[in-house]
Amino acid sequence: MAIVVDESASPIIITGTTGASEVITLRARFVQSVYWYKPTTLGHLLSVTDGNGRTVTRACVAVADEGIIIPVNAVYDSLYCDDMDSGILYIYHR
Repeated sequence: MAIVVDESASPIIITGTTGASEVITLRARFVQSVYWYKPTTLGHLLSVTDGNGRTVTRACVAVADEGIIIPVNAVYDSLYCDDMDSGILYIYHR
């Protein structure tokens, strides 16, 4: 299933799952943090990269159904999700 991206407000909200790289945003943004809400299964993965393939954040579920907050504090010209196995992703930006 492909991801669905809602860029209409802050945070950006990403739902669905992906195993291939999918566009989150092509606009430059200062990313404050990422919150991976309720990933469902131990070992599920999350990976967000920028337009140059550099890692923005990666995470692996250690406790099912427990959210993970990841501080980022950097500017990226574009964002891609190349792996999200479950849950909802919130990207806080300005």
